[in-house]
Formats: sequence, structure tokens, C-alpha cells
Amino acid sequence: MTDQPFLCPQCGVDLTVPKGEVFFPCSSCTSALYLDKSKVVFHYSLTSTLSQETAERTLKRWMAGNETVRNLDRKAVIETPALRHFPFWHFKIQEDTVETYTSPAAETTFRPLRQFRVPPGELRFHDPEIAVGSISPSIPSSVALKRLGHWEASTPDVQETALVHVPLYFFYYHYRGETYLTGVDGSSGQVLSDDYPTHKELPYRAMAIITFLVFFLEVFIAYLVLPWVGGRLYLAYALRCCIQLVTAVPFIGLVWWITQKT
Repeated sequence: MTDQPFLCPQCGVDLTVPKGEVFFPCSSCTSALYLDKSKVVFHYSLTSTLSQETAERTLKRWMAGNETVRNLDRKAVIETPALRHFPFWHFKIQEDTVETYTSPAAETTFRPLRQFRVPPGELRFHDPEIAVGSISPSIPSSVALKRLGHWEASTPDVQETALVHVPLYFFYYHYRGETYLTGVDGSSGQVLSDDYPTHKELPYRAMAIITFLVFFLEVFIAYLVLPWVGGRLYLAYALRCCIQLVTAVPFIGLVWWITQKT
């Protein structure tokens, strides 16, 4: 089969792409290019600004936040991360203004990548020697555009299509017999995760209900003993305060125990 001719999207020079090749530079302007089925598009990479150690510290800060279970950053066992450059299709589409959209260019079961947007940053032409661990695209841009699902009734006015490899650190960590996967964007520091140990709400809700019932019972007891103290309210209130002080100690201990366990 003879080589197929294409035009460079940067300088417009005629390109000849050998059969079987999908990644190649322009012979004239040296732009990094990718052959997407029947068209040639720009091929970019985002530069990682995080080292492996910095990415792990970023993950631990997220683990110590309010979304996750208490002390996850100290109790989780974190494996050595894998740095991968994951491919995304980056579309510029003319609507009322030019809007940008991102869609994965490779199949993935990691759901946060399906809602991922290429972060603002310096796009550089892809260099395979720098972008180590690059994952090859497997989804054509036309399919990725349909998966976005914003233009079912019309054809979007695509101004530019580019393939962008984004550096992502993938961390596996273990907590209480379960294994979790979290990603850290090496270019922006964004943490990507949709399955992680969280605070269990049931113990806190149960604690709130029990506290309400005990408080109501204590008030009720104060009115029950009112006839016994000759109708003197201050004695009834004093008795209620004593009961509340006695019950407060185990309640505080129970709350502390719940926070440690959840």
C-alpha cells in the first residue's frame, strides 16, 4: 500500500505518513503530530511539575482533609506510584464563544478520568523521551466527541483537535483490608479519586438521636420531680443539671470513641 499524503496543521507542508505509523514529526516545522484515522492533529504533552515525593505529599494532604476517614494519611499503606502520561482529546469548539472540552483518548475504568479536563498549562509538542510511560490512544477523536454527548441534535463546529498526554501519578494504597486507587495530576497537583474511605454517617446520626432522647428524658424527669420538691422550680432545675453532668461524661467518651473508629 502506498504512503498517504496529509497536510501539516502548523505549516501546511505536504506530509507523507508511512503505513502503520501514527506518531511522527513534521519534516518542515518539527511539530509533533498524530494520525487520527483520516486526519493529522497536533500532539502535545503537559510537563510534570511534581516529583514522586511531592506527588505523595500532595496525596497525604488530601488524605488528611475533611473528605476522608480520620488519620487516613497515617494509617494507609501507600505503594510506590506509577507515572503514566495518559492521552486525552482536547477540542476547541465554537459555540457562543470558543469552548474547550476534554475526553479520554484511551479506554479506562478509572471514572475520574472521564470527567477530567486538561488543566491550564504550557502545552509542548510531545517528546517521547520526556513523556515516559505514555499510553497509546485507542479511541478515535470522532468517537470521543460523540461520547461527550453535548450536541446530539447538531454537529459541533470543531475549531481545533489535539491529542494531549497528561502526566498522572497513580497510587494504590491499602486501608483496613481494602485497596484503593487515587491519581495525582503531575502538572497541576489535582487529586483524582472517587472511591476512598469516608466518615461513616450512621454512628453520628445514631448519636444525635440518642442525645435528643436523653435530653428530652432529662427535662421530663425535672417536671416529674417537681411535686416532690414542693413545686420549687430551682430544685427541679438543679436536679436536672446534676443528671446532665453525670450523663455528659459517658457521652463525651462515646463521641471520642466514634471519631476514632470512623
